[in-house]
Amino acid sequence: MKRYWIYAGLLMSISVGAFALPQAQSGNVKSNHLVNEAHRFYSQGNDREAIKHLNKALKIDADNDEAFLALGEIYAAQDQLGKAEKNYRKALKLKPNDSRIYNSLATLAMRMGEPERALQYLMTAIQKDPENATAHYNLADFALASKQYEIAFNFYRKVLALDPDYEPAKAKLAKLASLVKASQDSREGG
Repeated sequence: MKRYWIYAGLLMSISVGAFALPQAQSGNVKSNHLVNEAHRFYSQGNDREAIKHLNKALKIDADNDEAFLALGEIYAAQDQLGKAEKNYRKALKLKPNDSRIYNSLATLAMRMGEPERALQYLMTAIQKDPENATAHYNLADFALASKQYEIAFNFYRKVLALDPDYEPAKAKLAKLASLVKASQDSREGG
């Protein structure tokens, strides 16, 4: 039961801010325009129209990795985890070095109750892009949920080194500072 709560806490931590759609950057101009329009619809809470635009984008350009990634994010937000994973995997096949996809798969794995797989995805995300602040943040949350306070503390510091304005990391780092100090003091004293 304790293990369940650790993973549940991690799930809540990882899923914060996980559902932001990617902006299309390359490839077919019309397809990318549709992906960007989907982003606008999604941000307005219109998932149905966003999905329509993403599917149209994929009809124009079946290799639009951003469209697959965006579909994955929408389906994950709708708790359609199987569809989310299917789309993330399609995006990953097209863009195997994109750390954002591994980070999204990690979030999904936690939601599916597979923390070991989530950890592997996070480590791969960081390996692919050591500058990915979100992956470092999620790894810090993983350590925090496992009560590995010093490890979490160091990962949150890494997040802030990468992105000094990452507010959730600032807040958690401040709370952890006292826990890490207490842990160090108890080792020195006993």
